[in-house]
Amino acid sequence: MEYQRLNDQGLINQGWKDSWDGVNFADGRMAEPPIALCEVQGYVYGAYIARAWMAYDAGDLALARELRERAARLKKQFNEQFWLPARGYYAIALDRDKRPVDACASNMGHCLWNGIIDADKAPLVAARLMSPEMFSGWGIRTLATDMGAYNPASYHNGSVWPHDNAMIATA
Repeated sequence: MEYQRLNDQGLINQGWKDSWDGVNFADGRMAEPPIALCEVQGYVYGAYIARAWMAYDAGDLALARELRERAARLKKQFNEQFWLPARGYYAIALDRDKRPVDACASNMGHCLWNGIIDADKAPLVAARLMSPEMFSGWGIRTLATDMGAYNPASYHNGSVWPHDNAMIATA
């Protein structure tokens, strides 16, 4: 799942971090669209799982199986493409060239909540979210302090958002 604006007046970023500079690389460079956000992949995964249960409850076992298989394929692909083993966390996104956008951002916490993260990686993600670079004492920052675009007063590049933290805490 990816997005890009259809005209020069639309939003550059179309996820919950919809500010013009909300999706960037660790060095501060901006990601070029189309952009595939990590948490959106997780929301799609969660939708497949939920709809599979609905199909199962309705007796449509073929649809339930198909949706579970789609979810499994998406989870496998997500964990292969977004995981940054040398850094121990998930990329915030994939850019237009399908390269991982390697900034350490709170978005990966949404992926803990919806279950798309492999079980062996979940403790690493939780540890990174609670690291001094991510946890301010007031909450988890939207962007780690060691990232190029970090600014504690920025709308999406270092501030703490209650809804973001609520999603992460629920995980």
